[in-house]
Amino acid sequence: MKKLARGDFIIIKKWIYRNARPLDLARWKYHFEEEDLPAVLEALAAYQNEDGGFGHALEADAWNPYSSPIQTGTAVERLFEVHFQDRSHPVVQGILKYLDSGAEMDGNTWRNVIASNNEYPHAPWWHTDSDSTARSVFNPTAILAGFILRFADRESRLYTRGLIIAKELIHQNSGKLRVQYQRSSGSEGIGSPIGNQESGGIMGSELELGWL
Repeated sequence: MKKLARGDFIIIKKWIYRNARPLDLARWKYHFEEEDLPAVLEALAAYQNEDGGFGHALEADAWNPYSSPIQTGTAVERLFEVHFQDRSHPVVQGILKYLDSGAEMDGNTWRNVIASNNEYPHAPWWHTDSDSTARSVFNPTAILAGFILRFADRESRLYTRGLIIAKELIHQNSGKLRVQYQRSSGSEGIGSPIGNQESGGIMGSELELGWL
């Protein structure tokens, strides 16, 4: 496997130290300098609002300070990145509270873009009038559903809803894959559905939807 030269690593490290936001510097130190995880959580928490959701340009292309599903999904990505497991942590509990509130949802889908984005600096694809390909039903609903199944109490209303959402997403995605299979193979047959059939297409307690 090709390795990064030591000199190149030092150049990158200096650039990160000069330019990175506190959160991204904490992530660098965690991954490459064996720093402790709490620094990442402390920096991440600075973007969390009282309602438990995230805003304040955690996703740097949208400077909206208010909580939004896409910003909260970015926070979930950061937690998954460091393999965070503590269900009792305030950051985790806050996210669960936000998701349980049903804020910024259409049925069983979290909105990709929220109206207040338009009032703050943002990239074109985060405007409500955008038709960007980033406006997918899976983004950020898939990763938020995966978070619920990882961290929510299994006896809770939220967990039940997360499981329903996950099944709907997998059904939609498997349908798309069947169409792609038919087009690529010229076959009238149907490709294999996603997931374990004994569990209704859901991989039980191990399900994570960040990959969708």
